[in-house]
Amino acid sequence: MQTRDEGKLVHIQLEDEEEQAVLRSLIKSSYALAKPQGELNQLIADPCHDMRDSEADDFIMAPRIYDDCVIDISVVNGRECKTRVYRLGPRLLAVDKARYERFRTDLNSVLDRTKLMIAESSRKRQAAAVA
Repeated sequence: MQTRDEGKLVHIQLEDEEEQAVLRSLIKSSYALAKPQGELNQLIADPCHDMRDSEADDFIMAPRIYDDCVIDISVVNGRECKTRVYRLGPRLLAVDKARYERFRTDLNSVLDRTKLMIAESSRKRQAAAVA
């Protein structure tokens, strides 16, 4: 997975990763690094909750006809995730950096965490194949 800053978007070029796994990892990373904003979200948010794969999968959608968006999440369990991802073509995704950074901080922390999650998942699959 390679990333490239393109102004308002950050392009994600998939290499040998599965798109579903990358999208799932993006959602889980965004959720893990998100903080609650406002009093109501402070009450709802559970700081100890780690998002499960099945929960993340619920946020992945078929591309919308009018903009090819595959992830559009706002607040999840009281956390301000604010993440929107588009499919630009085969093996090419884009994260809406402007939307993310408007509500949060630097998107690079989410992308770095996503890369680590993908690498760890790949190591586990390789270890299981050898065993």
